[in-house]
Amino acid sequence: MTGILNRSRAGNDVGTLERKVWKRLDRVIDPHTGTSVVRMGLVTGVSLEETEGGYVATIMFRPDTPACPVLEALKREMVSSVERLRRVRRATVTVSLPGGDADAG
Repeated sequence: MTGILNRSRAGNDVGTLERKVWKRLDRVIDPHTGTSVVRMGLVTGVSLEETEGGYVATIMFRPDTPACPVLEALKREMVSSVERLRRVRRATVTVSLPGGDADAG
């Protein structure tokens, strides 16, 4: 019975951390629109992988145009914001460009 409780608690911990990641991402504002990248629908997902020493967060991001002029700045801000969370060891952004190309970064 204890194993089930531990797994359940771990699942709750990951869920709590994922909510915190989304909350941090919601504070990242697109300078052209003044709206958060989450509310614009540009963040399409978040995954967390447990590693020694913390979690690796992968942020799935789809800019509205392939030539987004602030893409690199938004990526840096998302990574910086999420890496400030105590249990996140590293964050990365995977960009899925309109038209189907993907770029991990």
